[in-house]
Amino acid sequence: MTGRLSKYLFEEMRKINGILVTNTGRIPEVAAKNSDKTDEGLTYAKLLDKYRLGEAGTDFLKNLTLMAIRINDKPGGTKIANSYIQNL
Repeated sequence: MTGRLSKYLFEEMRKINGILVTNTGRIPEVAAKNSDKTDEGLTYAKLLDKYRLGEAGTDFLKNLTLMAIRINDKPGGTKIANSYIQNL
């Protein structure tokens, strides 16, 4: 959804609902973003290869540890988490 289209749709919803709800207050601007539909398991495998090749930045290790938890890789997650802790 583009910014223009979503803004138009929200404004239309506000007009329609304004009849039922008279005191809406100030409603913040809302924007919709496209989501990443890449399979997380494939992304994890690629990032795990980078880790094995020596990538060891703290942000990288933190994100890889969280990803390992999400895909339920307990042995890999433990190893990566230990590397992350050592880097801290």
